[in-house]
Amino acid sequence: EALALEAIENLTGPTDRFSTAFLQVSLGRIYRMRGRPVTAARYLHEAAAAFESVERIGFTGWALAGLAGVRAEVGDLDGARAAVARFEGLRDHPIGIGVAESRRALAWVHVAEGDPDLAAELLEAAAEHGLAAGELVHAGHALHDMVRLGRAAATVDRLRELAAGSDSAFLQVCADRAV
Repeated sequence: EALALEAIENLTGPTDRFSTAFLQVSLGRIYRMRGRPVTAARYLHEAAAAFESVERIGFTGWALAGLAGVRAEVGDLDGARAAVARFEGLRDHPIGIGVAESRRALAWVHVAEGDPDLAAELLEAAAEHGLAAGELVHAGHALHDMVRLGRAAATVDRLRELAAGSDSAFLQVCADRAV
């Protein structure tokens, strides 16, 4: 957090919008993980605008999905839906920046709207993408979210298998707490 904030303040010369946006999305993710969704939303909103200004569509989607998720966390369904609409309006990006993480964030909008079944479908897709792309922690997050939504029977074995094939203490905790 401190490094990213310092880097933003110390950018000199012609501002590199992409670098600034990348630092902003990083701060948004950090603040979300630290339980500060309002601050996260500010940085994710700024990141989305900055990425969009330099036509970095994949990164724009990553920031918008994160924004949708944090807006849902604070109960701002209108803001969450607006971010989802902007996300869905983007063309697909071939690199797939943060796909598993983005699908997971979008799933929580559906939880906030009272549709855990649709959220579970998105979380399943996030887990599958994470596994296919080698983003094991993001896959584990998605599987653990499915447990949190009452789908332990469908995911606990997969989560245990994922943890067993990794040296991630986080994944092991998720697997241990899934039952």
